[in-house]
Amino acid sequence: MTMTIKAPAGIAEPHASLTPYDTGEVLEPKPWVRSMAGLALADFGKVDFDNAEAATVATVQIVRNDNPGATVPYTIRISGHDYSPADFNIEWME
Repeated sequence: MTMTIKAPAGIAEPHASLTPYDTGEVLEPKPWVRSMAGLALADFGKVDFDNAEAATVATVQIVRNDNPGATVPYTIRISGHDYSPADFNIEWME
């Protein structure tokens, strides 16, 4: 969904539309790793999700589950920063 701002009469229309990231409807993903320089293996695959004020709401990482006897192939790790698990509704998308 794209939201367009209408300018008042007599003022030129803006050329850019706000994205769902700009309005805060969808959190913006910010990958941690952009180059190999000086990063630990634990940093790879982490993505911060920022709100419209550029504050990180959560960091998410999905890793292969190599534990012996594991019943699922992957683990999703979520760090909620100023939030707890009760602040998140998790929906599986097909």
